[in-house]
Amino acid sequence: MSPARTVADDSAYQAAAQAIETTLDQCDKITNQAVSASETLVSAWQGNAGNAFHQALQAWQQQYAQLRQLMDTFASTLAGTRSHMNSQENAAMQNAQRFHSLING
Repeated sequence: MSPARTVADDSAYQAAAQAIETTLDQCDKITNQAVSASETLVSAWQGNAGNAFHQALQAWQQQYAQLRQLMDTFASTLAGTRSHMNSQENAAMQNAQRFHSLING
């Protein structure tokens, strides 16, 4: 009798990583549009209003860059987890098969 495989749900990990990548692509498009639109506004504004808007935009871009990096890391972690779980399952199956062979002669 072969040991039962507990199989990590590869499709769920793959779908989650793909959803993150799709979301990041959409966020990048929105960010690029916002930056492009803001360049027109910044050039039209002067004084304190222009400076405040520019500072707020820079802070937003920095926060987005941090968020993007975290989401990239999370997507990579999902792929790594999937690979690690598959390796662990394969090792467990091999050990179970060895044990099964030992007890059955």
